Amino acid sequence: MPDLFRLRYPSGRPGAIPTGCLEWNGYVVPEHGRVFRRDELLELAAANGHRVTADLLHKWRVWRFVPGPTAGGATGKGRGKGQTWSFEAGVRVAWLSRWLAASLTYDALRLALWRRARELDDRLDDVMESAARFLEQDQEYHDRVLELPDLDDELVNAYLDVVYDGRVTQEGRRILLADAGVEPDDPGMAEARKFLPHLNFDGMQKAWAEVPDGVLRDYVASLRAIPDPRLAAAFWDSPLGLARIVVRELHRFRLRRESAI
Repeated sequence: MPDLFRLRYPSGRPGAIPTGCLEWNGYVVPEHGRVFRRDELLELAAANGHRVTADLLHKWRVWRFVPGPTAGGATGKGRGKGQTWSFEAGVRVAWLSRWLAASLTYDALRLALWRRARELDDRLDDVMESAARFLEQDQEYHDRVLELPDLDDELVNAYLDVVYDGRVTQEGRRILLADAGVEPDDPGMAEARKFLPHLNFDGMQKAWAEVPDGVLRDYVASLRAIPDPRLAAAFWDSPLGLARIVVRELHRFRLRRESAI
């Protein structure tokens, strides 16, 4: 759906910076190549504003949010005290903690993380369930925000017509495409015009209701193949916006496959 409100969260104020980490863009992140013991990961999470226990860290591993540790111990085969966690594990713990502290849901974070975390391909049912819940949550959020004063009435009315009612008028289309920055001579204008009637909550909920694994794998592969710096920036700056892109673009992906747009 169009990101009418372009929500951005304040950067927050990171906590004490652990050894081998640095402050960056509102996060406390590991220095490149840093590896961790489990207690150091928990300390990193706290520095990003969220209390993580050993049990919660284990859940993140099971959910494939965070890559597991390298085996340690005297033989190098057991858990033991020599067990270490990778730089990427540290990055994801920092990211998850930052946005859980900002009250984002696990459903939004799973969708935003999916492009980066190939491990989530092993739990596609979780991705689909998160997409369905996220669309419900996002509609409830929009219901509340649309009641706020000082919004552009013309834009809000066009948004309600398209995203809520699935009704596209020539004027409403002009307003939304202009707001999205799609110029009349943009190469994507023709497809944008065809896609807009499908860009509504009902349509996206139906698109995510039952998706074959093969379609999901092809879709996320296409997302990962896009060298778009805006997607990388959205991961760090607006995971909620990135989650919206993920659910919207699957809908577009399926319509293209069906030659509907």
